[in-house]
Amino acid sequence: MIRTIFIVMIFSMIVFVLPANGEVFISGNFLSMAAGSDGSVYLLSDDNQIVKVQKDGTNTRIKLPPVPEIPDARFSDLTINDSNATFCSFQSSNLYSIDIEKPEKYSVVESEILHSVKAKLLSVCTTKNGFRVIDADERVFEINHSGETSKLAENTVLFSASSGESLIFKIIDSGKPREIFKVTTQSGKEILERTSKNPGDRILSFGIVGFDYQERLVFFEDTGAGDKGSRFMLLAAKDDKILASRELPGTDGLMAVRSHVLMPDGSICIMRLSKDETGVDLSWITL
Repeated sequence: MIRTIFIVMIFSMIVFVLPANGEVFISGNFLSMAAGSDGSVYLLSDDNQIVKVQKDGTNTRIKLPPVPEIPDARFSDLTINDSNATFCSFQSSNLYSIDIEKPEKYSVVESEILHSVKAKLLSVCTTKNGFRVIDADERVFEINHSGETSKLAENTVLFSASSGESLIFKIIDSGKPREIFKVTTQSGKEILERTSKNPGDRILSFGIVGFDYQERLVFFEDTGAGDKGSRFMLLAAKDDKILASRELPGTDGLMAVRSHVLMPDGSICIMRLSKDETGVDLSWITL
């Protein structure tokens, strides 16, 4: 079921000079980010604003209205499809969409299944026929634009393979000190298998960014011994082979649902907490 709510948006534009190190600073507290088809990056703030950012630092802020029927709620994640932005909230089982270019309409996608299981939505992405969401209990659902919903298999990843097939991610206890991190398609084809190589090290965190236009799986991992520091890597793999990698500063201190997004040109935009903690620094890298 889709309901439409009419609202008024407020826009402001600020132009920043791109720093010499290639980073763009944006003030505010941000919960997530998404890539636009035009190469822009969209940031979601903790006060329900979205900021459209270009590589040259130019940015446009759009103040969002209160979440319908939950005025004090805030969004947890967003996804961009052409000129439409769609949001989810931990305090709701609905999805909320606006047209960024003509933001006078607010559409609500309602799902009876999500309501029945009292899903608290953490993250959302766009699919061919609608959306895919993950909730606080790590359940993944697919929703079409009419609200028809299906629950996906356990351990399904939010993002699909380049073929459109679902991905399954599992951490396997090998009986050794180091676990095995494994990504397969739903049909069982192995995409990636990772474990730390150095004795005493473990993979402390692992995340899938997506598939780039070369059909490489882009992912990040943080390896180390915990209290002895760690090593943050961004990597690209295909057919279970690492084709490119870069060691980067981590995203420590940033409490965000998503801090890495794959751009249409194959680059990756990374969001980090600024040194003075008054905003975030955005950087674009290529593997």
